[in-house]
Amino acid sequence: MIFSRNGCAPRIDPSAKVAESAQIIGNVTIGEYTLIDDNVVIKSSGQFINIANHVVVFANSVIRSIGGTARPAFPGRESGSYVGGAVMCSHWSPDWTSLLRVDQRPPP
Repeated sequence: MIFSRNGCAPRIDPSAKVAESAQIIGNVTIGEYTLIDDNVVIKSSGQFINIANHVVVFANSVIRSIGGTARPAFPGRESGSYVGGAVMCSHWSPDWTSLLRVDQRPPP
C-alpha cells in the first residue's frame, strides 16, 4: 500500500517490484530494479528516505526516517536516510556489515 504523508507521496521507479502487503509511506524514493518484499514498512515522518537501485529489502523489514517534528535528527547529523545501491536489507542478520549499508550522507 502506498500512502502520502505530510504532503509527500512516495516515488517508485516503474521497474521496482513492491509487494502488495508492503507499506510505503511519505517522502520515500525507491530506485530501479529494487525489490520490496512482503510486509515491509518504509515510513518517512518528514525527512526523506532514498532506497537506491538494485536493493532487496527482505520480508518484515522496517525502515524509518529520523528527523521531522516527531523525531528530531540526532545532533550533528544530516536529516534524511540513504540505503546504498546493490545491497540487501533484512530485519535480522548474523552479519549486519555484509547485508545492510545505511548512510546519512548522499553517496559520492
